Amino acid sequence: MERRKLLLMLAAASDFIAAVLMLLEVFLMNISAWIFLAMCVLVLGLTGVYLFTVKEHKKSKCLMTVVGAFVALAMFFFGLINPYLNSTVYNVDASVMCEEADYKLTQKQAMKDLDYCFHYVRKVHPALMDEVPAEMQANYDAAYSYIGQRTEITTLEMATLLEPIVSVLGDAHTYVRPVYPTYHYMKYIEEHNRLFEDIVAVNGIEMEDLLEQNRKLYSFECESGGIDWLCQDVSSKEGLAYLGIRTDDGVVYTYETEEGKWYDITVYTEDYLLYEDYLACYEWEESDTVEETSFVSYEIDLEHSLALLSLTSCDCNDEYLQCLKAMFTEVKENNIQNVAVDVRYNGGGSSLVCNELFRYLDVDSYQEVGSKWRLGLWLVNIPGNVVKNNKHNDLLFSGDFYVLTSRATFSSAMMMAEYAKDNQFGTIIGTASSNDPNSYGDVVHFTMPNSHLFMQVSSKKWIRVDQNTNEKYIEPDISCPAYLAYDKLIETIESKEGQ
Repeated sequence: MERRKLLLMLAAASDFIAAVLMLLEVFLMNISAWIFLAMCVLVLGLTGVYLFTVKEHKKSKCLMTVVGAFVALAMFFFGLINPYLNSTVYNVDASVMCEEADYKLTQKQAMKDLDYCFHYVRKVHPALMDEVPAEMQANYDAAYSYIGQRTEITTLEMATLLEPIVSVLGDAHTYVRPVYPTYHYMKYIEEHNRLFEDIVAVNGIEMEDLLEQNRKLYSFECESGGIDWLCQDVSSKEGLAYLGIRTDDGVVYTYETEEGKWYDITVYTEDYLLYEDYLACYEWEESDTVEETSFVSYEIDLEHSLALLSLTSCDCNDEYLQCLKAMFTEVKENNIQNVAVDVRYNGGGSSLVCNELFRYLDVDSYQEVGSKWRLGLWLVNIPGNVVKNNKHNDLLFSGDFYVLTSRATFSSAMMMAEYAKDNQFGTIIGTASSNDPNSYGDVVHFTMPNSHLFMQVSSKKWIRVDQNTNEKYIEPDISCPAYLAYDKLIETIESKEGQ
């Protein structure tokens, strides 16, 4: 009797400890996968001993077997299958801010960050199911050797050591990036943006060549996407430091005007301003920028029978749903014949924004993307199915549908164009995005334990809707520079009306 009670208490205690560990992982702290696997073995072992040692008490044996099997399975999932283990997914308040660029880590801390990065990218990414590419292993070994020869490593150095490990994958969704608490912005950025002027060279080196020289420091699928990252970095003092470019003697920027002419300006250290000072240059307040970046809005153009939905982020929340309903209500009331969605400057988010928008279109069904999901040692195939469109029949739109795109149209925003084009119910205007539809996504977020550098890793391989196309990217049906896409839309509508 005493032995049975002891085994029962031990089995129950192991189940309780396992449950506590899972709660700690979800709400409080990161726990090693080996601890979960060890607990899985312990729970199964104690449950097995109780099951085969105790001869009577069938009800308690049955209950302990069910509970033990459930807890062991849960621990196995957490430790071996769950791609979100030790990620920020369980902590909605997790900061993506890293330490300042000159913050110094000890050699031991730097080694821990290096191994953390290498471990989780191998554990989560679908491309690393079978083996680590030779170049990735070489970049890890080089970083290990470099750290091993130093007593201290700065956050900036860690960023330049970790990104080459993951950039080998050529996956724009998988990268390690510093997000510093403090940035100094080149104060003339907005002036050039207003004139639609692009940076084409820095210190006499054209952007394409500068990207080639620093290819290891960027994760991208299309060169234009890499140049976008590069343009972002050369616009701040911290980003220039990431590239090894000093501002002491001035930085020469070459800009291209809207008319195609090139000209130089030289910017000095004092011209890189803290965010508050940068806003003050243009007499902005932070509240103004928040209002300007509201992610969803729409306009009704009665002259051209057009409703234009502007979407800068793919957030399928109540604000988005209400905006859709309000817009299509006005579309119906005014008998609007053209609807366009502008995702030229949309970096993605939830693909549900596509599904919700399509519910207002007179489309009976459409095919979604397929995927292969990495779950630990398994790669689960999820075929792209034909989805029956659950239409809003009371506000159904049956006119012409357009999507405005640019090379900055990314991830779920790119899917908006992909669905419309590959299912043949929309016209794409602008430029191709820099995101390959046969690439990776559905990211898992991590922060390094000591430098707190931000890392995201894809857990899925996407399969394009139209597998018979020869296009690598979602090419526009009507091609034009991105900033002229709206003008081209109006021109297209007018030409259609004139027929």
